[in-house]
Amino acid sequence: MNHLIVLAIITSASLSWADAHSGWGGKSYSKSLGDTVTPGKTGTLIHSSTSDVWDWSEAPEGWPMAVTATCHQTNVISPENTHLFGRFICESVDGDGDISIWLGTWDGVNNTGTGKILFGTGKYENVKMNDFTIKPVGAISSDTNILAFSN
Repeated sequence: MNHLIVLAIITSASLSWADAHSGWGGKSYSKSLGDTVTPGKTGTLIHSSTSDVWDWSEAPEGWPMAVTATCHQTNVISPENTHLFGRFICESVDGDGDISIWLGTWDGVNNTGTGKILFGTGKYENVKMNDFTIKPVGAISSDTNILAFSN
């Protein structure tokens, strides 16, 4: 159960431009594809994958209103069941065929994440941006969660 909560709250992506296009946000609808739990002596490693739909209805001009993505998360949980570390990487190919790769970390203590675009082609190439923040805002079902992102 703990790994599902961590999975639910770290998956999302967004961009935020450093100039006139900063200040937009959206939502991520994230469905679990499964996870692998590897217990260790000093903690537990959890790898999770999700299939996401990102609502970019407030995105800069020329960007799609929504994209799909696949995300991979790695989390470390202490023997006392405390979240120690989380990171995610997401990849997307939009309807125009442009690729974007997103990278971020998750703070399980404060239940928030931060991230940024790591690489892109086409409209995502050489994007100048601020980091975005992520927070959980709800769930559709036990394996599908809603996250909000903004910069």
